[in-house]
Amino acid sequence: MADILMGLDVLGSTAWRINQVAYNAIKYAWNTTEAYEGIPRLISSPVPEVELTEDPEINKQRRSERKRAQIERANAHSMRCDVNYKLEIANSVSVLVSCIC
Repeated sequence: MADILMGLDVLGSTAWRINQVAYNAIKYAWNTTEAYEGIPRLISSPVPEVELTEDPEINKQRRSERKRAQIERANAHSMRCDVNYKLEIANSVSVLVSCIC
């Protein structure tokens, strides 16, 4: 058990380092607002309302399409928030490391 704790101490004392090439590429992809390898595109337009007709089957299909669009929008927003959070952490670490050096 002591070996495991000693190994964890070593890992905990290892300084973080940001891969600047990867960071700049991800930041560039983020700022384009288009979809890019794990970063969904920014969806800024609202989901359109459903125009109801006399046909219940068409109404059901339209409601289903709208719901799918709402879910896609929510998922993309959630993923963009996650990427933004990670970019902010990377930015904070790189600023902190540059201040220490």
